[in-house]
Amino acid sequence: MEVQAGRFLALMRTRMGRLYQSWSSDDGATWTDATPTELASSPAPAALAKIPGTNDLLVSWNQVNITESRRGFWRSRLS
Repeated sequence: MEVQAGRFLALMRTRMGRLYQSWSSDDGATWTDATPTELASSPAPAALAKIPGTNDLLVSWNQVNITESRRGFWRSRLS
């Protein structure tokens, strides 16, 4: 998603217990290495959107802790 002119953010789902992020500052030609966010997450997809009229981003994801994930509860709390 383009968060500013020429600056993009990609959110990625993983089985690592967190959403991961990668940034591009050259219109998507190159990307940073993926790093974990602070958002505890299942491997279910997340949604990213810009809030109109602001510089804020909105993320929707399924939040799970490690115990829930091990039990197979991958689509628990919608956050």
